[in-house]
Amino acid sequence: MKLIKLALISFVILFLLVTGITFFIPSNIRISRAVNINANAGTIIAQINDIRNWKNWYPGFDTLALEKPIEENGKVTFAEVKGSQISLVQDSVNHLMATLSKAGSQKTNMGWQVIEHAGSDLVTVQWYIDFKLKWYPWEKFSSLSFEARYGSMLENGLAGLKSFLETK
Repeated sequence: MKLIKLALISFVILFLLVTGITFFIPSNIRISRAVNINANAGTIIAQINDIRNWKNWYPGFDTLALEKPIEENGKVTFAEVKGSQISLVQDSVNHLMATLSKAGSQKTNMGWQVIEHAGSDLVTVQWYIDFKLKWYPWEKFSSLSFEARYGSMLENGLAGLKSFLETK
C-alpha cells in the first residue's frame, strides 16, 4: 500500500513539475523563412494566390490532386487535398493568408509577405506558419521539433518558388 501511495504521489509531483516547465514554452509559435527573388511582385503574388499554381513550387504539391476546388476571379482559393481543406485569402496587396484544416485537428495558419525594395529588382518573400498550442505538456514539448520539421519545408518551397520564377 505504501508503495502504491509513493508511486501515486511521485507521479502527481512529476506531472506538476513537467506541466510547470511547459508554461515557459510559448503557446503561439511562428516558423518563418525568407528569400530574395529577382521577379516582379505581381508575378510572385500570382503564383501564391492560386492554389493550382502551388504544384510549381510547394514541396510535394506536384503529386497531389485538388478536390472540390472553388474558383474566384479566375483563381482557385479553396480546395481539399488528402482530406485537408485549404482556404486562401489575400489580406492586402502584398500579404496572403492560407488556413489549413482537417477534421479532428486544429487549424494551421500560413502566410506570405511580399516586400518590394525601392530601386531594386529584388523582392523579398517571407513565408511563415503559425501554431497555436494548448497547455497540454505533450503538445508543448512536441513544439520543440517544429523548427526541424517545418523549417526545411519552408526553405525548399521558397527555393522552388525562386527557381520557378527566375527561370520563367
